[in-house]
Amino acid sequence: MDTSHLDEESHDVIQLKTCPRCKKGIRKSLRYGNVIKQQLLDIEKVKAKVNGDQVEIEAAKKDLETSLRALKPTLESEDEERDWDILMKRVTKLSNMFMAAVTKNQVMLMKRFAEINQKMKHRLSIKTQSQVNDESRVEGFSLQEDLKYLQKRAKSGEVTERELHDINLECTRVNLRLELCLLKHDIASVNLTPEESHGQMMRDVRDELSSGKLIQTERLDELLDMLSGVRKAYPCLLPLTPEEKQQIVTAMGLKQGHWYKCPQGHIYAITECGGAMEKSTCPDCGAVIGGENHRLVEDNQVATEMDGARYPAWSEQANMENYVIMDEA
Repeated sequence: MDTSHLDEESHDVIQLKTCPRCKKGIRKSLRYGNVIKQQLLDIEKVKAKVNGDQVEIEAAKKDLETSLRALKPTLESEDEERDWDILMKRVTKLSNMFMAAVTKNQVMLMKRFAEINQKMKHRLSIKTQSQVNDESRVEGFSLQEDLKYLQKRAKSGEVTERELHDINLECTRVNLRLELCLLKHDIASVNLTPEESHGQMMRDVRDELSSGKLIQTERLDELLDMLSGVRKAYPCLLPLTPEEKQQIVTAMGLKQGHWYKCPQGHIYAITECGGAMEKSTCPDCGAVIGGENHRLVEDNQVATEMDGARYPAWSEQANMENYVIMDEA
């Protein structure tokens, strides 16, 4: 026992002394009583530091609740809202700083998942656009499945910080795959033939992402910069910023509901009353745009992202908003 005690003292580890034969933790000992007591005190100090005091815990809960409330309006599916409810309940029951750190990472991942889902829905539009090419469609569905798997892992109540780190890394990889898919989709939608060097760059990114090897964050950032460089080389591939959209809307001076988009997402406006009265072709991709008798062609839709309109300016829904419907007495 003496030899074992001396050996343990040589290690800077805070843990219970153990029996040299059976390795069972020793909590009572006449000869080493003071040593055992000191060891137990050290353990309690470590536990207190890990758990945090009540003030820290309450502050962490408040910050997490604020982050979750800010995140909720961005969620667009019932599954996301259900996961949000689970996280909010978990936050209200936080009892230590360790779980606060884990939950903080889960909230951060939920935000990333929501952003990727929105990007797929609004920029790739897998479910609604009939003209999405087959490669983009297949890759889009694959991304959705991978994202669902990551979401399932991330929301587990038993997930560790290490697992969350790995999930975050894989989330970055999925986002990069999506960026590559969107770039290919946008190139095809405007019938663009990129330079050979840019095409090779995209193939290199694709091969590295599909290699199955672990890719660290720094390298993923480099790959994203490569794709951004390709997109910036062709102005027609650059999406409008919110500021640019506002400037365009202001310059045109049109009321809400005058902005539309073709099946490939290219924006156009209808002046006068805002209702579609003739068909034309999209100058970017050649798709049919407009419509007849104030009806859009089926695969066109209101460009809500331009001015926030939910309905065409000339529509029954828009007209009904001009009236206040009173409840019958």
